[in-house]
Amino acid sequence: MNKTSPRELITELVLENAARMFREPEGIFTHPYLDPAGQYGKMLWDWDSYWTSLALLETGRNLASEDNGRFLAAVKPYAAGSLQNLLDAQKRDGSIPISMAVDDPDIFDSGMCDNNMAKPIQGQYLALLLKHNAVAPETGRELLRRIIAATNCRLARYQHASTGLL
Repeated sequence: MNKTSPRELITELVLENAARMFREPEGIFTHPYLDPAGQYGKMLWDWDSYWTSLALLETGRNLASEDNGRFLAAVKPYAAGSLQNLLDAQKRDGSIPISMAVDDPDIFDSGMCDNNMAKPIQGQYLALLLKHNAVAPETGRELLRRIIAATNCRLARYQHASTGLL
């Protein structure tokens, strides 16, 4: 009978596959980034990048101390770079793309007022990066300024005037 716990199985799976998701700067991406599951073909997605960063950073936090430091040091630049690349593609109105590719800064044209823009997870993403010391506080402040611009854009586009609902 196998006595491996679900947590151990998940940790093993993450460790075996993490490096497949690491992508170096290329094309329009000026920062290293995570290509979720390594299968999208050099693409960056809003939700997928956040959840992948969360899984990798939390897995690293739960490793034995000697493995923890090495794994987290490897993950942090890619987790931070993913958010930075998304925010680097921010439009003047504050919108952020849902998805990008090395040769396409906004696959779904989020700059169009009627089109959907990135999900409102950038604040949580930044908090995750700060929690794990993946970005310096000064960088965090600059990213927060851009996240606030995205929030203002979202409110201007989608908030119902009479109810205030999004």
